Amino acid sequence: MGGRRWAKFAKYLGEKKYRIHVISNFNSGPKLSEWIKDIDSENIINHTQKVFYPEIYISNPKSVIEKLKYRFWLLFFRLFSKGSLYDRSFFWKKTVLIKIKKIILDNNIENVIVTGPPFRLLYYTSLLKEQLKYLNLIVDLRDPWTDNTSFYGFDSLSKKRMDYEKKMEETVMNVANCVISVNEYLTRRLKKKYPALESKFLTVLTLQNLKKQTGELKLTTN
Repeated sequence: MGGRRWAKFAKYLGEKKYRIHVISNFNSGPKLSEWIKDIDSENIINHTQKVFYPEIYISNPKSVIEKLKYRFWLLFFRLFSKGSLYDRSFFWKKTVLIKIKKIILDNNIENVIVTGPPFRLLYYTSLLKEQLKYLNLIVDLRDPWTDNTSFYGFDSLSKKRMDYEKKMEETVMNVANCVISVNEYLTRRLKKKYPALESKFLTVLTLQNLKKQTGELKLTTN
């Protein structure tokens, strides 16, 4: 869903003649994203990064070898990850702080939008803003982070691991210039959770949101 949202946003920003640089992970699967054509534009430059993540760790291991591999990575994340054991952006830190930083500097980029989950990617990008203080950092939050109780493994985190996630979330909220969501309920929760930062939290209205609020759809899109 996150890929679709920003493929569409990039498409329409490109049509408005904005120069867009899209950072995407290398697709190792057998199928291309059905929204890849949305970023096929002369105004959109796609920078594909090949960042490792163990595919076996997000699969359903069946054979003995697959189960052993899964247990190995589970042990790895238990030893080396201080927060969630299932954050797919765990290995992105070097890419963000070195490669993406270079893209920003080489192209004189001032506005950076990062979307999550995966949530750790938001944190790594906030560290980037600490180096490049002039950046206008827009965080797109698609799901609740540490308030999450239904997926990403947050419902079973130890207090120590949850505290680490809360620390990362708090850093992101303080560093970001703006935190957007397409869900008004999520925006209200953020304002209640971080009242001193209330002005940062905004809801971006989609056509579906507008339909719910007005009872009719008055806009059209491609």
